[in-house]
Amino acid sequence: MLFKLLTVALAAIATVNAAAIEERAVTCSCAVGTPQGQYCGLCPEVLSVSGGGSYLGIFECNPGGGCHYYGSRTECENGCHRWT
Repeated sequence: MLFKLLTVALAAIATVNAAAIEERAVTCSCAVGTPQGQYCGLCPEVLSVSGGGSYLGIFECNPGGGCHYYGSRTECENGCHRWT
């Protein structure tokens, strides 16, 4: 039983680590002056995405033009949504 629990725990850790590596491989940029918040890639505030990211994903933008990709989000499939 302990072996089974350890196996499940290690598999979960590997899945989380793989997702984190995928997110870090994505580069993106936002328009300078954009209020801090989360934006779908189809919003005009998100200027570029590369490295495997999708414009149907969600991005954290900051006023300096910085960006972080969080991955896909169903709300982004139908256009621009903002969470600021």
